[in-house]
Amino acid sequence: MDKEYVWYVGYGSNLCKDRFLWYLDGKQRTFFGVDLESWEGCRDKEWLGESVECKIRYPLYFANMSKKWRGAVAFLDCNHFNEKYLTYGRMWKIASEQLEDIWEKEGKGDKWYNALVPLPIESPDKRPVYTITHAGHIKNAVPANAYIQVMACGLKESHQLDDEEIIRYLLSLQGIKRRRGKKHIRGLVVKALQHKNARHW
Repeated sequence: MDKEYVWYVGYGSNLCKDRFLWYLDGKQRTFFGVDLESWEGCRDKEWLGESVECKIRYPLYFANMSKKWRGAVAFLDCNHFNEKYLTYGRMWKIASEQLEDIWEKEGKGDKWYNALVPLPIESPDKRPVYTITHAGHIKNAVPANAYIQVMACGLKESHQLDDEEIIRYLLSLQGIKRRRGKKHIRGLVVKALQHKNARHW
């Protein structure tokens, strides 16, 4: 039977290709001292190699406590659409079955990613566009340094932002702007991009 393809919009750490591919192939990876242990991966491990940058008009925020990241992780507040909001996203073309497996791995529980949301974004081939988030708004929390660094690498990969643009964007986000100073974020970004350029996480 022919596969049904969709576009999955990643944000937060899922802007980063190596991070995203962990969902598909399940191979162990380490990002800035955080070990993502191996798992079975998606039932279908094929990757088409297609991704497209996008801008999301819902605000990004950080919530919950991830044991593996040792800090909060990113969510979209899809109850508040406004053209003034800017969240950088990355569309990944995958099979609908892969999307189900990724959603399951992210966590479908009431306190996690319990909503599959169609996004008002036009895909290159007119196929439907989805993301996953929480249906409401969870209490804001602070992401760990490693999570911020993976985001920085993903922003560079997907949107080709320069260091200053990445720093400004990160400092604009709830959970970072009042808890992390510019000097601290600059240090994280510079170090992250140096490591990525050297292909050393």
